[in-house]
Amino acid sequence: MLYNRDLVKDKKPISREGESLIKRFYPFRFRIPKVKESIRDWFDKNCRAHTSLGRLRRLAFCLSRCLEHDEEKREHEGIRWIEEVWQDQKGHCIEQNTFLYTAAGLLIPEFRGKGQWILAKNPRNYNKPLRVHDIGIHSFWILDVNGKKYRADAVDGSVVPLDFSDFDAHVFMNNREFTGFWLQDAAEDLAMNHKKYKDGLTCLELALKCDPNNYTIPATAGWIYNNMEDYGKARRCFQMMLDMAPDIADTWKEYGDFMLYAYGRKEASHFYKQALERDTNDLQVLASLKKRLSGMGRRKQADEAYKKWLGARNKRYYRD
Repeated sequence: MLYNRDLVKDKKPISREGESLIKRFYPFRFRIPKVKESIRDWFDKNCRAHTSLGRLRRLAFCLSRCLEHDEEKREHEGIRWIEEVWQDQKGHCIEQNTFLYTAAGLLIPEFRGKGQWILAKNPRNYNKPLRVHDIGIHSFWILDVNGKKYRADAVDGSVVPLDFSDFDAHVFMNNREFTGFWLQDAAEDLAMNHKKYKDGLTCLELALKCDPNNYTIPATAGWIYNNMEDYGKARRCFQMMLDMAPDIADTWKEYGDFMLYAYGRKEASHFYKQALERDTNDLQVLASLKKRLSGMGRRKQADEAYKKWLGARNKRYYRD
């Protein structure tokens, strides 16, 4: 589920505690001087180019070759700091691109502190095979060079012009919001991949203080409680998500998915109906609604979801 700050009902200001936590967990800085010098030496040997954009392209390419993509195994518990990515020589997409952003700021002064983040659903040619019901969310660093926007990625080693048609859906994030997302990803890994539920929930509390308007954070907490079979607490988390963003199809569908799993079809049908009544061009949301409604025998509503999916599909190129 993608977070869209513009659709949050009652936006909350960040607290002083949240500001303090962002400084504490800010992922875009080196904490060990020796690692910083090691990276400088490596960059000087491998990333020579005449222009700043050329050096960035060389940096992204070289990182894609020297850092193993650790998306499937997720051997590390939680999320790696910059130094751990370099020491382990591996990381998943968030870790690798956080490293790219931070290393570029260290090594190429023109890019220090520049740009913003984009979270994208199913970027073209990124994860294969992906089909209509699969949802892969990936982070990219977006920066402006001479009035043109580029998408930088340490996973495939590319720095290419930004093309929104490459994504099924996307949202922009600033560094503060990305810090909350970074903690949220750590929580999800701790709980879902390593069964450290308490640690995951603690991480989510910190993430929500960093970004108090991100309704996907209580949704993640809801799924953790669901895995713990504490359905009462899970339901309260999904209700919190819905209260934060009641006008989004995605939040109603997410709540419906939980209700279907925990309580059955009858309880879930109301939430899917509400999701269908809300506007969205998100292909994954519409496809998932069609699948759920078909499985529940709601043929008329499933057909409506399919028609909406076709309409959204026709607005952009989409791979099957």
